[in-house]
Amino acid sequence: MKRTLRFQRFSMKGDVLPGKVLVASSFVDAERGNVRCPAAALLAAVLRQQGCDADVSVCVGTVPPGGDGVPGDAVMFTVSYVNRDGTPSGVAVQAHRDDAAGLTVAERTVREWSEALRSRRLLVADTAPLCWGGARALDVISKAVRRGSAPVYVLGRPASSPSVAGGLRRAGAVFTDDLDTIPDGAQVVIPAHGAGTQARAHAAARGWNVVDATCPLVSAAHNDASVYADRGDTVAVIGRQEHAALPPLAEQAGDAGRVVHTVADAQALPVPDAERLSFVIEPGLPVEEAMPIVTALRDRHPRLAGHHLDTLCEAVSDRSETVAAIASASDLTLIVCADTGDADARAVHAQASRAAQATGAQVRMVTGLSGLCLEDLATATTIGLITTLTAPECLDRQVIDVLSGLGPLSSRRRGVRTRPDDTGTVTIDRHHSASHHDVRSPLPTLGEAPAQV
Repeated sequence: MKRTLRFQRFSMKGDVLPGKVLVASSFVDAERGNVRCPAAALLAAVLRQQGCDADVSVCVGTVPPGGDGVPGDAVMFTVSYVNRDGTPSGVAVQAHRDDAAGLTVAERTVREWSEALRSRRLLVADTAPLCWGGARALDVISKAVRRGSAPVYVLGRPASSPSVAGGLRRAGAVFTDDLDTIPDGAQVVIPAHGAGTQARAHAAARGWNVVDATCPLVSAAHNDASVYADRGDTVAVIGRQEHAALPPLAEQAGDAGRVVHTVADAQALPVPDAERLSFVIEPGLPVEEAMPIVTALRDRHPRLAGHHLDTLCEAVSDRSETVAAIASASDLTLIVCADTGDADARAVHAQASRAAQATGAQVRMVTGLSGLCLEDLATATTIGLITTLTAPECLDRQVIDVLSGLGPLSSRRRGVRTRPDDTGTVTIDRHHSASHHDVRSPLPTLGEAPAQV
């Protein structure tokens, strides 16, 4: 790429006014043809941050094969290079010929950005921010609101991006935690995290038309908790306090349930009859977090029983492993999110930072193109890209487009996927590819259509 790098300055007829600069989204080179400038949006954003009045525009005019161009009221500075496939890309900034300050900014900017042009490798996290059960529930809600004109009530607030939640609200979905606000006979959707026994009894008494979109793994855990309680066991319900799936699961065990958050909780758990203790694990709890708690219970109560570990959800663990794999292999990891204070963004940032510690690599949250730092990008040969649940729609694609305008880009997807094995054991795939892969674990026996109840 470096051998094809070419810097040019030429005059042209243009619409740029004194006091403004125009960043080209494309221009025509007489020798190289149409030159795309995918990094134009970022370049303009950076100039605005520096106090410049900058816009993005298609450059009308052709860079001459060696001269200064035709006399005009604009001067454009360009740098271009040739990609592996023979197509040219570059950066171009235009200023008015009588605007000395603008010309200085335009030339300096193009020369600075030319120093950041280099071949790069991009590792994109090949795992969805939302698990299969959560995505399935959102699809059920979407279909429900499209079927009728009446509001569709959704119990609780299912995990989703702001754009998806906003779209569902505009289409007629009403998210509520207050059962008393739902009228008799209303259509109600139970989301992926499920509903407790009290909510289901309330639904029957009020004559609600219920569509149950509970994740099949959550339903399996609910059933186990109920069975263990009915046979007289104390039921240790293992989960995180802040997770929406925990309260409905604990309800299934009734008075026999004991919520356990940590190993310390397990070690201190009072059990009336040590021969009659069972456990259930909240789907969505990382497997690596749940297993030490189960071990602590078993150390104290060797007769511990519990549900089959096929009911565990591997999605959270797989995503954590994917984040670690991306961050540990990258010079710079970009986390695309809507808000740096968002819980999912903070969790991903913490995971990536731990993985990057060994190499001293950088981890950055990106809430918009203006959040990309040229200094960071300039020194990074391998860049990791991870999208969070709340990321603005298409921002990840925009980031990739920008990176493709800063030198030849080799994009690969990398992910960790845990899936059932034909031998009855579980295998873990660590894969990378040049194209998208569906990373959902297949659930052939659990993926039935949501039931009407």
